[in-house]
Amino acid sequence: MTAIFADRFSIVREDLHRRFGGSVEAREIDRVVDETIQAHTETSTVDEFLPVLVEREARAVLFEMGVKRPEVLFASKNNAARAQLAMAYLRHLAGDKIYARSVAVESQIDVDPLVLQVLEERGISTNALYLKEDVARTAHRADVIVLLGVDETPDMPGKRYEKWDLKHPRDLEQVRSAADFVESKVRELIRDLGVEL
Repeated sequence: MTAIFADRFSIVREDLHRRFGGSVEAREIDRVVDETIQAHTETSTVDEFLPVLVEREARAVLFEMGVKRPEVLFASKNNAARAQLAMAYLRHLAGDKIYARSVAVESQIDVDPLVLQVLEERGISTNALYLKEDVARTAHRADVIVLLGVDETPDMPGKRYEKWDLKHPRDLEQVRSAADFVESKVRELIRDLGVEL
């Protein structure tokens, strides 16, 4: 498979790893995707919709092999504090049982050093925090999109939207207070998604 052709399926592969990575081994997900791509590219005369067909068929196979894990997308203005706190707490509390992402609805800036300090004070790993441009998927939707202190909905499809009223924290005490609020809301969200810890 050429690199250009393989790249057409990179989002499909990424989405399926996100969805099934908690219960199906990575090499098995890749095997299912590769076999599905191979089967469709050998028989298809029109390849415009191949990624959608591959995603649907591979997802059906993976449903038989494991459990689809819920996905939560946290969105804040700059993805520097609130969304990063929420993502860190969700990963800390739920581990691989829920897939968490964060995104900026306006402009992406670096993670606030005060957020890193507060998470480290509480023994929560900051290794998973990241800054990454996210792209909308045509066939992929997060289970829950949480808007933290913003009204703008990101250009990301979601099955359900929640708004958490939380102002951007400006100093250490505000970050600690925001972390307390976020922890409480994240625990509630985990229960709501039916995930046992």
